Amino acid sequence: MLCKVILLAGLSYFSPTKPDGDDPIDTINIEGIVVNSKLQRFSNSLSLKVIPASQLKISKQLVLTDVLSPLSNIAINNYGQGGVSVATLRGLGSYHTAILWNGINLQNSMNGGVNLTNIPVNFIDQLAIQYGGNGALFGSGAIGGTIQLSNTLELGKGYSLELTQTYGSYSSYFTGLNATYSGNKFASSTRVFYAESANDYKYHNLDRAGRPYERQINANWSMFGLMQNFAYQISKKDKLNSSTWFQNAFNRYGPMTTGYTNREKDYNTFFRNVVQWSSTHEWIDINTKACYLFDTEKYRNPGISDTSNHSLRSTIFETEGILKLSQEHKIEAGINVNNEQVTSTNYPSIKKRTRPAFALTYKYSKINGGFDFYAGLREEMIETESNPITWTMGSRVKLSRFIYIRGNISKNYRIPVMNDLYWSGFMSKGNPTLKPEQGYSEELGLDFIFIKSNLSLVSKISAFNNNVSKWIVWMQDEKKTWTPFNVKKVWARGIDASVNCEMTFSKIKYGIELMGTETISTIESSNTKNEVGKQLIYVPKIKVSGSFHIDYNKFSIRYYETFTGKRYTSQDNSTFLDSYSIANLTIEKIFELKSSTLSTFIRINNLWNKEYQVRVYYPMPLRNYQFGVSILFNKPSH
Repeated sequence: MLCKVILLAGLSYFSPTKPDGDDPIDTINIEGIVVNSKLQRFSNSLSLKVIPASQLKISKQLVLTDVLSPLSNIAINNYGQGGVSVATLRGLGSYHTAILWNGINLQNSMNGGVNLTNIPVNFIDQLAIQYGGNGALFGSGAIGGTIQLSNTLELGKGYSLELTQTYGSYSSYFTGLNATYSGNKFASSTRVFYAESANDYKYHNLDRAGRPYERQINANWSMFGLMQNFAYQISKKDKLNSSTWFQNAFNRYGPMTTGYTNREKDYNTFFRNVVQWSSTHEWIDINTKACYLFDTEKYRNPGISDTSNHSLRSTIFETEGILKLSQEHKIEAGINVNNEQVTSTNYPSIKKRTRPAFALTYKYSKINGGFDFYAGLREEMIETESNPITWTMGSRVKLSRFIYIRGNISKNYRIPVMNDLYWSGFMSKGNPTLKPEQGYSEELGLDFIFIKSNLSLVSKISAFNNNVSKWIVWMQDEKKTWTPFNVKKVWARGIDASVNCEMTFSKIKYGIELMGTETISTIESSNTKNEVGKQLIYVPKIKVSGSFHIDYNKFSIRYYETFTGKRYTSQDNSTFLDSYSIANLTIEKIFELKSSTLSTFIRINNLWNKEYQVRVYYPMPLRNYQFGVSILFNKPSH
């Protein structure tokens, strides 16, 4: 019901007369962002949310979790401030959400997850969320949707150097340096940062006798990162891009409110490199990528004398050809080969596997933009064993000058991760006979898009449905050993809605955005009878977000508020966490100096000082602050 209210509010906000200029364009172009090439090519028929570049710029001292929670319909689960943080889309699990960096899937080969706390916003140029399954386009794990991170380098922009320093509550620091050179044929971007926090925030412990106020202990963290991007225009038709990402992180994990610290900690280091060659011709485009991923984690738990080391390596080769049959008809064909190797204290030996995949897609786009259609197939193998072929098709039709209807349907999959297959620990073991999870996704959406010189209004509503079978669940076998099995069937369905309005009057720019999702995600079949028909744990039925900003004369105020509904914490839905609403406020002032630009900001998190938990027994901070200054030296190319 809430989603319907949001949509009707947006449609009734402005009754359009004849607009200025051409027909309205899609949301991606409205926000001035060109996202990952494959996502861009198929975006018309997909449910897509693009985070504006201006929002990323003001959030560069934050991590990805801090941006996604208030600015999207994604549900975020984290184990306290600074702890592991994961994203869920469309009522499914975190391992059903693929995180793509420059088109490369970052999902961990061991556990299928990606820790969003380890992704600094400063390393992201473009950020888009694609809601809904599309395994034929994006591969294994993209059942709930994808989060797409991209790096871009434009040519001919000159020199720039930016220094950023922030300080926040709980002795939190961020220091960053971005240096860019952009010539006519070659461009380079270097980014480096260091961040740390004592993370000793005060919280109200409602789970301990007497309900005392306590300070978080053993929760400090630090992070260092370096990113290097290159772009080289080989010729008018050929371009070479390279992105390298190195990061080192140290985390201590605070105790639950019901216990005491074991002094848990881990050391995580990763190295990522992707090189892409793009060649554009009159009748064919060719994109080729080579990627190397290396990730190590050292976990220590002195309280129970637990020591474990994990090392992951992946080499990925991908190439695709886009055959232009005409202006309206295109055929795309591609191959992807992923070689994975995992070494772990909890595996009996080094585990390797090769995953070749083949994809074929047809796309039709009417020149006047009135009709789009695509259909695709994908087959992925593990070594020589073939998995079921997945497919997808989608379309968008222009109903009137401002209204579009879109829809898509797809068959999706997720292959078992290495932990599911090979884990060996105390009273637990993997199951090498597991089969891939399989699912079907359907979506039908309606978009209203109006553009005028001083006003843009975009309203979207989508109804979605996901059915997943052979869902992998860890459970005790006849020997009381925890082992994974393909036992569950899950049905997730619901409605997404959003309204975005941008207005300019004189020198003042206003913006307001409302979005909400209503999701019913139930277990339809399971070996445990008392969980059948129950809502999945930590999947809120309702999430609503709103934001407002005003900009005048280099001065801006941004207010965000997010409501997250009740979340169940037990499979039979007998226990739950209460709903909560969190607000943040950012105030920024920019000063144009003679040879530089100085930006200052203050950010207030949890503005109304609410007590809440995202995961049970892991309290979040009360009201806290961040202050920052950034100075930019820029010499444009002449």
